[in-house]
Amino acid sequence: MSNLQSGSLPSPPPGFTPIAVIRPSLHVLLIGTILPAMLVPILIILFVFSTPDLRRKPVFMFNVIVIMLGIAIGIFHIYGQYLTMLSEPVSKAYNVAAAFLFELAPTMADFVLLLRVYAVYPPHRLSPVTRSAIYGPLVLMKVARLVNMIMYGVNMGTTTEPVAAEFRAWATPEAKIAWFLQTFDNTFTSILFLSRLIQGQKNNSQLTIASSSRSADSYLSRLRTLFWIATSNFVFPVILNIIQLICAFRDANFNDGINIYLINVYVQIIGAPLATIWSIGTQTTPDKVQITHSITIPRFAHTSGLYNSTNGGSDIESTASRIAPHDVHDESRDDK
Repeated sequence: MSNLQSGSLPSPPPGFTPIAVIRPSLHVLLIGTILPAMLVPILIILFVFSTPDLRRKPVFMFNVIVIMLGIAIGIFHIYGQYLTMLSEPVSKAYNVAAAFLFELAPTMADFVLLLRVYAVYPPHRLSPVTRSAIYGPLVLMKVARLVNMIMYGVNMGTTTEPVAAEFRAWATPEAKIAWFLQTFDNTFTSILFLSRLIQGQKNNSQLTIASSSRSADSYLSRLRTLFWIATSNFVFPVILNIIQLICAFRDANFNDGINIYLINVYVQIIGAPLATIWSIGTQTTPDKVQITHSITIPRFAHTSGLYNSTNGGSDIESTASRIAPHDVHDESRDDK
């Protein structure tokens, strides 16, 4: 009573955490719980709809690794937010491990995209100049991202206070460099992949198909599948990266930016296996088509050893290999 009369408030009980600290952590905790939970059914569906042959392919293995990294990120994130709401210190080892996981998962997802680029731009079919122009920047950006990831993890190991660690993760130069490199990497890959897709659409418009319209619709459906795979794996991450960079340079408050960053990480993680599942589900055996003129269809070449499109192969690999890998001869000439 004397404290109230003197105008002072009683001290908070031990373990008391202000609402201002809990509220932002709850927002991030909800996002970091819902998105990792989505990976569990995706992982189950990936195994259910895949074939034994596909499970031996690198693209499938990378998809599984990316999903497991996403689940691990969710566990680390929930534990970190729990400590934040209790105002408990975190170990330096935890900060380093969390930093590596948050940067490693998107990088591994981009390795899945690199395998897809390999499927439509097989190096052994390219000239040395073209091969260097395509794969040189991709390899250099991957190496730069790995080096920056190591520097980022070392930088994150200098604090044990959870809120300060989150602010450092948002404001450190290594984080911005990682987002710039990721944006350039995804944009360059998007240009490569979509240019091949546009080329396939142009050649499709020049084809004269004498069979039923069902075969033509099947061909167009595969092109649309390639487009949506490109959109989910390339375009959405690029857009989110740009929004993330704008927030990082315009707003020093990490509460809003960390939500965008977390969503961006899981968009990349979820996009890769979803594209694989979708393409497996949309694979159909195309009808045998007849071509009225002798034409050469541009090749989305097979990649021996990595992919097998005849036994439930991966998404772009099996779809692309059906889009035009051979010369088709005029049947009227064969009759003669």
